[in-house]
Amino acid sequence: MAHTNGSQPVAYTVVNNDEVDLGELFNKIWQGRLLIAAIVISSAVCAYVALKLSPSYYKIEATVDALPADQLRALFPSVLEAKEYQVPAPDEKKIYGKVLLQIGSLSSLRTYWEAKTGKALPDRKEDIKSNEDRENLREFKKFVSVLYLEPANAKTVDVTARKISLEHTSRALGVAMLKEYLAFSAQQVLSEQIQQMNLSFEASLKSLDVNYTNRAKIEERKLNDTLINLRESLKIAESLGIKETPFKDLENIQLKVLDGQGYLLGTKTIAQQIGILSARQGKSLAPFSSDLRNMENWRIQMESDLERIKELDGKLQLFSVVNPPEATFDPIKPNKMLILIGVIFVSVILSIFIVLVRSALAERKTMEQV
Repeated sequence: MAHTNGSQPVAYTVVNNDEVDLGELFNKIWQGRLLIAAIVISSAVCAYVALKLSPSYYKIEATVDALPADQLRALFPSVLEAKEYQVPAPDEKKIYGKVLLQIGSLSSLRTYWEAKTGKALPDRKEDIKSNEDRENLREFKKFVSVLYLEPANAKTVDVTARKISLEHTSRALGVAMLKEYLAFSAQQVLSEQIQQMNLSFEASLKSLDVNYTNRAKIEERKLNDTLINLRESLKIAESLGIKETPFKDLENIQLKVLDGQGYLLGTKTIAQQIGILSARQGKSLAPFSSDLRNMENWRIQMESDLERIKELDGKLQLFSVVNPPEATFDPIKPNKMLILIGVIFVSVILSIFIVLVRSALAERKTMEQV
């Protein structure tokens, strides 16, 4: 661009320089080094103190597995081959499935927590009536969030072992809590299994009672019918004057009606048979009926099994703890060193930004004053 000044033109050159002067930039940062150092040191100290006061979490882990069938023998019925009135033997796979469901069940976790603390958890927010209730609910939510059951691996179907873990600020308390929860889960599953078997035994016993009553009525009716026939035969024998059997071949044999001619046994034999059978009326007919005797034997076996299984409550564990709960030696979170390094890095960037902004504002203010 050119302008005339009198007779001679005067030239002006406009220089457009958008390049950043790194030397000047570093000079500004160096001038604000004290502020940068103050910000970084104060941030690092605050972060260090906060991390020092914050809790560290350890991982507590245990491995559980299904119990072999031979170790569940105590729950087996005394007779397994029979078909009638049979309570099925427990299936170790189904029991282990119940164990895993029990461990991960929210209702089980809630029951355990309420039993552990002795305080009922509120169902709704409206049920929270004190800070103590609020704190208890908060601790329960924390417990639920840190308990973890390793999912099944589809690639290793045959491997039934599963890991259960939780996180705790104390290694000793965390190990104790996981042991306590495993024992609680074992007791819950055992109680449910015993209750289920009790129901099966009771159902079988009721079925047995019904069948026994019906069979006893049938035997009693057969006895009554036999007595009626014998009394009719006795009347015929008396009317015909047959006191002794006229056939030697019929002596000393059990009474049988042969072609409707039972009266041929004679009044003496028939009267003896009537006396014997009449004595059975109003009494148990089991000694004279194999069906009734078998049912009574079934009742004895099932009642014995039922009492034996009831006594197992609290004395049997339905899964195997392959590796008992153990805690890691070092905390798994938080990574305090990484956090501290991150705080220092961010504070350095932030402090440099503050120094450059202050320098820019100062230069602008100087130009405005000029």
